[in-house]
Amino acid sequence: RKRFDEPFSESLRREQLALAVKALQAMQKPGGGFSLWDVNGPESPWLTVYATDFLTRAARLGVIIPRGLLQNALGRELTLVRTPGLRQSWVPDQAQYDFAVGAYGSYVLARAGRVSLSDVRRLFNGTSSELNHSGLPWMHLGLALHLLGDTERSSVAFARVTSGTRDQKQYAGDYGSPLRDVAWILRYV
Repeated sequence: RKRFDEPFSESLRREQLALAVKALQAMQKPGGGFSLWDVNGPESPWLTVYATDFLTRAARLGVIIPRGLLQNALGRELTLVRTPGLRQSWVPDQAQYDFAVGAYGSYVLARAGRVSLSDVRRLFNGTSSELNHSGLPWMHLGLALHLLGDTERSSVAFARVTSGTRDQKQYAGDYGSPLRDVAWILRYV
């Protein structure tokens, strides 16, 4: 139902978050990943990370998240971070997509205390500094490294944040835009 005329309130916020969690339950695949439309659709690795990010943030705000929903999502995300071959999509630049999914997933998992420093270092060490379609993955990777205590590598990743420029005419698979990337980067600063 439309509620645009209703003033914002804590109860409305909680109701909307609960509805979002319920919708995500309908989109979670048995292996923990998420599809775009429903459980029968193909998994979207970037969307899996995004949905898991939402679930972890909602849980920190006190929203009740079904245990299996969050645990399965975190488990799938860890598998995606550890297994680059699973981070596939129909994009022109698969290497950039793979990096964006791995870096964002590393950050979400580091924030949740569910990834090892060696997993994140493996991504950092295996990523070319030439991957600069966007600075956002470097920000995510830098934050993950920082949260896990590797200040040396996080500083290098943070220095690469400004090296990228997104080509607005090329689909990147991460639902981004130059404006979104800058907004997210500034959110983390």
